[in-house]
Amino acid sequence: MPDPRFAPLGEPGPAGPASAPPPPERPADAWAPILPAPLPLPKALRHRDHGVPSTVWRYLAADGALLFAVARFDTPAGKQVLPYCGGAGGWRWRAAPVPRPLYGLDRLAARLDAPVLVVEGEKTADAAAALFPDHAVLTWPGGCKAVLRADWTPLADRVVVIWPDHDEPGRKAAAAIAQAAGLAGAERVAVVTVPAEWPDGWDLADPPPAGTTVETLHTLVMAAVPVGGDDAADDADPDAEPDADPAADPHSPEQMQAEVARLAGLSGLDYQATRKAAAQALGIGVGALDKAVRVEQARRRAAAAEADRSRPPPGPGEVRWPFGFLMRDDGLHADTGGDDGLVWLAAPFEVLGEARDAAGEGWSLWLRWRDRDGRPHTWPMPHRLLMVGPGELEAALVERGLRVSPDLAARQLLRRALGEVQSGSRVMLVTRAGWHGGVGEATAYVLPDGTVIGEAAEALALRNTAEDAARRVATAGTLTAWQEQVAALAVGNPVATFCLAAAFVGPLLEIAGEDGGGVHLFGPSKRGKTVALKMASSVWGPPDKAGALRDWRATSNALEAACEEAADGLLTLDEIQQAEARGVEDSIYVMGNGGGKGRLRADTTARKRRTWRTFFLSNGEIDVATVAQKAGRRVPPGAEVRLPSVPLPADLWPDLHGRPDFQALCADLATAAIRQHGTAGRAFLAQLTRIRAEEADTLPTIITERRAAFLGAHVPAGADPQVREVARRMALVAAAGEIAAKLGVLPWPSEVATAAAATVLGLWRGRRGGDGSGEEAAHLAKVRLFLVQHGASRLQLLWLNQTTKELEEVLDPARPVVNRAGWRRRQPDGSDLYLIHPETWRAEVCEGLDATEVARTLLAAGHLEPGEGNRLGRKVAIPGFGKIRVYAVKATLMTPPEPEEKAA
Repeated sequence: MPDPRFAPLGEPGPAGPASAPPPPERPADAWAPILPAPLPLPKALRHRDHGVPSTVWRYLAADGALLFAVARFDTPAGKQVLPYCGGAGGWRWRAAPVPRPLYGLDRLAARLDAPVLVVEGEKTADAAAALFPDHAVLTWPGGCKAVLRADWTPLADRVVVIWPDHDEPGRKAAAAIAQAAGLAGAERVAVVTVPAEWPDGWDLADPPPAGTTVETLHTLVMAAVPVGGDDAADDADPDAEPDADPAADPHSPEQMQAEVARLAGLSGLDYQATRKAAAQALGIGVGALDKAVRVEQARRRAAAAEADRSRPPPGPGEVRWPFGFLMRDDGLHADTGGDDGLVWLAAPFEVLGEARDAAGEGWSLWLRWRDRDGRPHTWPMPHRLLMVGPGELEAALVERGLRVSPDLAARQLLRRALGEVQSGSRVMLVTRAGWHGGVGEATAYVLPDGTVIGEAAEALALRNTAEDAARRVATAGTLTAWQEQVAALAVGNPVATFCLAAAFVGPLLEIAGEDGGGVHLFGPSKRGKTVALKMASSVWGPPDKAGALRDWRATSNALEAACEEAADGLLTLDEIQQAEARGVEDSIYVMGNGGGKGRLRADTTARKRRTWRTFFLSNGEIDVATVAQKAGRRVPPGAEVRLPSVPLPADLWPDLHGRPDFQALCADLATAAIRQHGTAGRAFLAQLTRIRAEEADTLPTIITERRAAFLGAHVPAGADPQVREVARRMALVAAAGEIAAKLGVLPWPSEVATAAAATVLGLWRGRRGGDGSGEEAAHLAKVRLFLVQHGASRLQLLWLNQTTKELEEVLDPARPVVNRAGWRRRQPDGSDLYLIHPETWRAEVCEGLDATEVARTLLAAGHLEPGEGNRLGRKVAIPGFGKIRVYAVKATLMTPPEPEEKAA
């Protein structure tokens, strides 16, 4: 009798006279998924209700062709996982046709001999692939209720291990998968037993429970229970003799355990040669023996790994790789405990120590290796790169010339090795060049390319080096040749001598307790300003724009980076007239103050500010004030002190050293500096580090004594503090040159550098017009400039009528006074007394300044005739105005006094 459950649709059935009407047939042209997908996956996926997916997984065929995709949406109601298939005309949110392909078929096809690990969910599959690189990891679409809708036939002839989610649905799904795998012809199927105490619902994408290691997970996989319980019959060797009667088995459990332990200690080849005979002797199947041996080997590896982790920390100079990793002549290898032997991970490299900054942050691994051209590379590998996206760490290593295995599993092992390696050495990460070392500790100097001169309490490493840092401090030639061909030609030429001496100031700033500062040299073109600057640059590196010589034309960020790179060294800046006029004043303060602009990260936390202590030499055709005037700004006295502008004399190179003319001398100097550079700075630093280590008080004492002698000889008593500050900097240049000469770095007689510094100081003081404060000098200069520009054209001439004894205007029809600002009264001695109306005084003469303070400055300097009492203005009878109050400026203002020079 026909089964009523299969009655034809529309015929009477057991429940009634007729069943429900059949559903309408799908039209022949209805949309349907096509596998593989006929169109590429769209770059941007979006669901009408759920929006943009958080993750998209691609299901690929064995040959890598795209079959379909699965997208995850994190919605307020929870996660939603939807299939996305391609078909004629586009992609739609539809499920793939049954039976549905597995996720990971491309992995399966790429590793034909690897065991298969089946997990639940695409996210878990990706996590498991990283944890078990020796397995081909698979999952199926649709979750635990869709097991039987998947196509499990690719598991034929494969060893399959199933890792269920730690819950009842996961265990039921594992049982269904095991049955399906067996029907598909799998060689062996086993299910992992997840410890009962682990969290409910736990899977391999979740963080491991407390105390669980990767070795624990591998042990659980090795100990997976074969489907059907005892697998002795399933795993028996068909060529083996029938098992002996268990009652007559001569092996006790202890003897069996001892034999398994012996077999676990054999090499892979030796074990394969003896496994059949050993299984027969023990009376068990080969499969059961393999399992027992694997469990014992896993137990041993876990015990050995635990013992390795419990060892005391490595001592200084010792490097300890994590268990299972070893560095050989051909590179780093990993022993995974499998039959594949050692896995090559990367070319050989050294671990010099674990690095961090003074605050205990920025932990890194200080590495060193040679690239394929033999060039050495050192790099503080930030530990944070171990936690970011796949490939970033490996890409950084490869970019720096280290060969790394492209295999994904090998790269995961390399990350693990670098994350767990231990070093007993510590390295201090520093963010800038210059001196480093704590108070009372040994100090060392770090060059911009990371080269360390001297020995600090800990090894030093520069965290980030500029791309062109090595070029900027490159060396060429010898110190002796540089002394003969470059430094010796500065003698007799004070400005060149000053620049060379200034090149050695940077390393002395910290020793002298000084902040940074500099000097600007200006004068007409083709005088040799840049040649003198190149001579100074050659102390540290190539004297060109790709080397140690820099331009004023740079952004504020670039200038800060240059200052930090030249910390405790020399920064040379060429051609100030090319600088952005509006930013020159700010740049001077930034360079002199030793700190960059405060900035925020993307998360609004403060970035670490750049800091430095730098001596800078600048040149150009105009002075700093003129540059600022282009932007309508005035250089304040503070900026003038930080970068005083020194006018260059007409005869800048009085001693040509036997050359026929200045051009020949410049040509010889330029050629010599290109061939000989970078050696003097390193020689000077080597001497300073030795002296600081052996006689810490020597250098500060020398600098203090020489500075006091210089100031006493060249700065008059009562000079303004601003004058003394600039003179102190010139004194430091003198001391640097004398110390470098004393140490044999500069080939100069004694006092040559001191004389040059005194000459440059005299040039600056002479242009300044006195030794008063910068504000007072600015006041005098402002009024003097107005009188020079407008004295005859806007000040009406007055003369005293001897008959009437009254002032009268002297009118000249050929040169009438337009836009009158005041009057000029001719004095008996022939000089003029300038009478300026108070309104004009405030609005024009003293524009941008405090008009009252300017008047007080003129009165204190003897250039103003005051009024009665404490009044700065005096009343004068002006024709047509009567008696009005004016500012009476004497003609003595027009002749600035020469600077006083003390006898040596």
